[in-house]
Amino acid sequence: MTNQMEIVVRAIVSELEHLPDEKIVEVLDFARFLRTNLPYPHSKYPAQQVLDETRAAQLYAEAASDDLELAESGLRDYSAALEDEDADAKG
Repeated sequence: MTNQMEIVVRAIVSELEHLPDEKIVEVLDFARFLRTNLPYPHSKYPAQQVLDETRAAQLYAEAASDDLELAESGLRDYSAALEDEDADAKG
């Protein structure tokens, strides 16, 4: 744990020491939801959707494939343009 994180943890503990018991239990409940990446049911803010790693890998593979296709297409176009320039230069 970094020094900065230790400071944050100490600040959290300090705040907990000033809370009533029922609020401390609520903080524990919240922390457990954060750890499991589940949406916290009592939150005022909507939880962000968690993207599972398998789907992320699929999206990455699709993007990589599209990137490769675009790169190859660009190289073909560039090569064709160079050949046209050479042909024009030769007359």
